[in-house]
Amino acid sequence: MEAEEEECAVATASAALFGGTEGESHFDDDGMDGSDLPPSFTMPLLPRGDESEDATVPNSEPREEADTKPEIVNFKSQETITESAEDQVTQTDEQHPETATTDGEGPGAADQRGYQCRFENCLKFAQGGGLCIAHGGGYRCQTPFCAFFNLRTCPDHGGSKRCGVTGCTRVAQGTSALCCAHGGGRKCSVKKCDKYDAGQGLCLAHGGGRDCTMNGCTKKAIRYGLCSGHGGRARCKVEGCEKYDRGQGKCKAHGGGYFCKVPGCKKKDKGGGLCVAHGGGKKCYVEGCTTPCVGGGRCKLHGGGRRCQAEGCRNWALNGGRCKQHGGTGKRCSRRGCDKHDQGGGYCLAHGGGFTCTFPDCTKKQIRFGRCCAHGGKPRCTVEGCERLGQARGLCKAHGGTKPCNFPDCTRKANSGGHCIRHGGGGRCKTEGCVKTNRGGGYCKAHGGGKKCTVPECNEWAIGGGVCPQHELFAAAAVVSV
Repeated sequence: MEAEEEECAVATASAALFGGTEGESHFDDDGMDGSDLPPSFTMPLLPRGDESEDATVPNSEPREEADTKPEIVNFKSQETITESAEDQVTQTDEQHPETATTDGEGPGAADQRGYQCRFENCLKFAQGGGLCIAHGGGYRCQTPFCAFFNLRTCPDHGGSKRCGVTGCTRVAQGTSALCCAHGGGRKCSVKKCDKYDAGQGLCLAHGGGRDCTMNGCTKKAIRYGLCSGHGGRARCKVEGCEKYDRGQGKCKAHGGGYFCKVPGCKKKDKGGGLCVAHGGGKKCYVEGCTTPCVGGGRCKLHGGGRRCQAEGCRNWALNGGRCKQHGGTGKRCSRRGCDKHDQGGGYCLAHGGGFTCTFPDCTKKQIRFGRCCAHGGKPRCTVEGCERLGQARGLCKAHGGTKPCNFPDCTRKANSGGHCIRHGGGGRCKTEGCVKTNRGGGYCKAHGGGKKCTVPECNEWAIGGGVCPQHELFAAAAVVSV
């Protein structure tokens, strides 16, 4: 009796829910049609073991269990989610085969490839943005209104450390907190070598650095894995110019390079931000010598620089490996028609070239060591007690410092060509057809060469001391009378 009452209550509840009448069955042989259910009861049904599309729900199922069931069946199973994720990974690998990990590569190889610079043929590691520092990578300052905004050198917002020397803004190298100019950076591991480490703990001279990546090239790589001959050196940015970058992105012809920091100085920076005249450039390695180095780590006085390649010649070499007398092609004076050599500033001494003696209040031209002859710019005679200027072999004229004329029995001084002026030595007048000796300015006396007497309104030729023979006698007589 109780079972019949319970069955009747269920039928009444079903009729109220599903819109049927009491006693009418809503469950046929094929199961319940999901379209007849209200929207709140619509749910994906789990398949049966025989993979049929329909599912049956027993009419004796409790209402509480039926209410909680939609919350469970509305979620995909964990296996379905895992399978779909694997399908997406497989599709991604098929679309981008170059990023897929091959069987021969491990996780470490993938990480290393990911940190390599994306620039073509670049072997450096990425520093930020997928590129190395040379190709624009690295993290930049993103603080608005910062003076270093969008630069890698912001010291206050995560940029590179600055040199510890007061007033220096260069980047510190190594653990010494100093820039390369002030002794920072790693040095070559070879004993007594002060050059910088170019790779593998050695400088370029001792085998450090990387080789050029071009096949068959044994030169050292400068950047991009290439030597200068294969594109590893930057070119001038001016359109159509193939010269190398000398500084600020331009070659020397287009204003490249850096200039001396001394106010008003337009000379090139030779090291440390200064030109040679203001203390820049390398100094002679000899202890106590402050003269600039001209080659081999030494100044000319201590054996630096190149000598003339002519046999037996000890003169300094110009371009071409030879001195002036043996055909060296040094720079010429910029004045049109002048064949003299450039003595400084682009001009010869006669046209204002050269540099002034560094001795206080001296206006003469310096010869070497920054001094004129009178202030030590030319070496003295090596004979003890002699203060005359040395001419040749360390001796003055009186002690045999001059080369005699090659003409037999002639004791006069030899000029150019190995002979004295009387026997054909010295230069000739530039006037066509004139064979007289050049007395100054490239001409003989008859054609305007030589020096005139310094006495006002005197047009005679000076023979010595800047005066003519007549005024030289007047000067001597005045001294005797006194």
